[in-house]
Amino acid sequence: MKLTDQINTLRRIVADWDTNPLEDAEANLFGQLADALAAYDYHKRNGEASTERVCLLCGKLTSECYC
Repeated sequence: MKLTDQINTLRRIVADWDTNPLEDAEANLFGQLADALAAYDYHKRNGEASTERVCLLCGKLTSECYC
């Protein structure tokens, strides 16, 4: 399986997380995964790693986000 296929699978898993009730540990796991995917997208777009958290809605750094 290609890396892009694996990342898309992870995105589908995170999307399912939004609609399913989860226990605290599961919610924490999928929250961390969502943050990691947002940081990955930021790195791919900007060519550098993010220096802070990335907004899950708009994809900007939290200091630049107005969501």
